[in-house]
Order: sequence, then C-alpha cells, then structure tokens
Amino acid sequence: MAATYTPGKMHVGFADVWIGGTAPTSGTPVTITSGSPSNGGTNIGTTESELKFAYKPKYEYLGVEQALTEVDAATVGEDLELDFTLAELTSAQLKLILMQASLTTNSGSTPTTNMMTLGGKTSIAAVVVTFISQKRNNAGNYYISTFYRCIGSEMLDLAFGKTKRTAVACKFRCLADITRPVNDQLSQFVEQSF
Repeated sequence: MAATYTPGKMHVGFADVWIGGTAPTSGTPVTITSGSPSNGGTNIGTTESELKFAYKPKYEYLGVEQALTEVDAATVGEDLELDFTLAELTSAQLKLILMQASLTTNSGSTPTTNMMTLGGKTSIAAVVVTFISQKRNNAGNYYISTFYRCIGSEMLDLAFGKTKRTAVACKFRCLADITRPVNDQLSQFVEQSF
C-alpha cells in the first residue's frame, strides 16, 4: 500500500491552560464549547513558549538463561509531567498554580491588596489541569489534554529585573487516580472535530 501524506493534519498552534474544574467520568471526553472546557476550571492567562507534557513509562525487562536478550517486559512505573511558563503575573494566577498558598484579598480599603502566604501547609490538594489547542484547519476543532490529579513539582521561581520580563516556570507532576479504571488513571487526550 502506498504512503498517504496529509500536510493539513500537521499541527502548529498555542495552547491555553485551565486549572481546576473536575475530572471527567471515565469514558466521557472533555469537549470545548464557547472556548471553554466542559469540565470547568479557570484559565490562567497567557503563557510563554510551548506547553509540554511528557509521559514516561518505566519497564522492568525480564530475561532468562535460555535467551541472549530479554524475553518480556513489565510496566513497573509511570511518570507524567506538565511544563509551561506563565507570562502574566497576578496573585490570583499564582494562587491557581500554588496549591500550598493562601490568598487574602482586601478590596474594602485603599489601596486594594491581594496577599498570598506560604509555608507550613503539609496537605496538598491535587488539581485538574486541561490544555486546549485549537486545530489550525478549522475553527471549533481542538486537541484537548486533561490531567486528572496534578501537583506542582517545581514552583515559584520568580526573577525581577529591568531588562527581562518576569515569568513563572510551572511544572506539574500527575498522580494516579486509583478510583478510576486501569488505563484511565492519569489523563485523556481528545481530538474534537466537527
């Protein structure tokens, strides 16, 4: 059979990040209506450079004396990490990515203040993270990646300077949701087309 090439299916496009919302029921895809994911959440604003997620299974290779190479492999672990850079700097957006932070807003006096406090919190509430990237060949068509239980793994490394804009590098690590069926405990990737 001859090779088939479809350049129109190559993807180039930014992605928006939504934090919070709910994990979809197993077998139910997250979809986009009016620019927002069906599972809810809050858009974090603009990002800088690409958004990445990396899934890395870990294998134990099984060998026997009767063969020169391994004869089987078993999955013994999985890593799923998300990586993006938040370009906008507000306390509300920082609170979305910092699960350990508390945010107090005082809008009843002048000046209005948003105070974020950190330190001493031992429990971490995992959040749902959704990446949305519109397909380039048709409005209303999207790639949607939803990650069910995420925690910040390397957070809040801010630099302030006169020659470079402050940006927040964000890394999330996904945890398994063992209440979900096997093969649907970390994430889903949906291609939405009309």
